[in-house]
Amino acid sequence: TLTGVPDELASSLLTMTGVIGVEQDAVIALDDPLYVQSETQGGYADISGTSSCPEIVPWGIARVGGPLEIDPSSLGKVFVIDTGIFPNADLSIDTALSTSFVNDGTSPAWSDGAGHGTHVAGTIGAIKNCMGVVGVVPGATVVSVRVLDRFGSGTVSAVIKGVDYVAANGQEGDVANLSLGGGISSLLDSAVLNASLKGIKFAIAAGNNAIDASNTSPARVNGENIYTVSAFNQLEELCTFSNWGSCVDYSGPGQAVLSLRKGSGTVTLSGTSMAAPHIAGLLLARCITVNGTVVGDINDSNPDVIAYSACK
Repeated sequence: TLTGVPDELASSLLTMTGVIGVEQDAVIALDDPLYVQSETQGGYADISGTSSCPEIVPWGIARVGGPLEIDPSSLGKVFVIDTGIFPNADLSIDTALSTSFVNDGTSPAWSDGAGHGTHVAGTIGAIKNCMGVVGVVPGATVVSVRVLDRFGSGTVSAVIKGVDYVAANGQEGDVANLSLGGGISSLLDSAVLNASLKGIKFAIAAGNNAIDASNTSPARVNGENIYTVSAFNQLEELCTFSNWGSCVDYSGPGQAVLSLRKGSGTVTLSGTSMAAPHIAGLLLARCITVNGTVVGDINDSNPDVIAYSACK
């Protein structure tokens, strides 16, 4: 039953050409990431550059085997379905392909008003250029698909439009990162699955509510090219906020993750939103393997495996 919509109307919509389903639209938002003032001490730490090249390799990049020495021009693109990407000299953004499904006056429309998508993009592909930080695949081409506003909020229908845009414009070998989620939406799940069948790989954040990710969308979607990602900290412990469950394929660095800040500079955030882009980078490079399991994953019988580069 759809709120405010007669059953007869809903039924008639299903008979229309091109309509595969009807469901109530809903708000979808980021789980509030944690801003961290100092790094948690543990087995891994950010590696500072030299005085002549003061670039930082964040601990998470190093833990997954990065930065990878791969020519990004030989690879596909990563579509960042998020709050947008702020124009940054440390990123290679395909501005022609970038787009927005949010109408709030932001210029360019695909730019980032919240900072979340910029942070995600930095983890994927911040350029190795002696400034800021470096990503998993330095210089990887990223595409902004803006579906959330400057408050990190949007609608399920906008996210579906974003996923459909990736399906229409992406190619086999491309990757999409979805560091967002919400309640169950069969239509969003179907959109992700359909796009993945075209050979586009998806890295999806498991969520930050410490619940079974199988009860959320799109994290619960399973498929050959779909990878749901939980988060671990520098001690390789499952983060206390991380969702878990049988739908989780990999765990990635998700606590105290340093990456690019909207505007300029860097900022440290935590969340499965930060873990997923580490896996997106490895998927883009087409060289992902496993290096250990997380500690403290007592929620199910299978501890999440830690993703790592098979390229070196």
